Amino acid sequence: MPILNTIVKMDRLAWVGYVYSIRHPKTGKVVYVGQTQDIAKRIMCHINKHHNPKVEDWINKLLQKEMFPIFHIEWMGDFKLCLIKEKEFIAMYKETILNKNKGEGSKLCV
Repeated sequence: MPILNTIVKMDRLAWVGYVYSIRHPKTGKVVYVGQTQDIAKRIMCHINKHHNPKVEDWINKLLQKEMFPIFHIEWMGDFKLCLIKEKEFIAMYKETILNKNKGEGSKLCV
């Protein structure tokens, strides 16, 4: 029975999704909104190389000043709802974010 319980728990975890923001460490200003199923992996992707040159430059400038961006989980829930929730948060922060698609959201990101 323990193996079955572990499989069930792992299956439930596999369907959890996150909508997150990247914020300035001093001002709290939101500069990016994204979604993922693996938040730790996604943070590392942002730090090492980003698909959006503006966000990559912004993060690099912070790191050069020995500051680290804040990664804030805005929402956590059913992964199938991530795109809808991401669009809602993009709309909420559209004045300050550097997202390429300010209102369209993105494709599902693992």
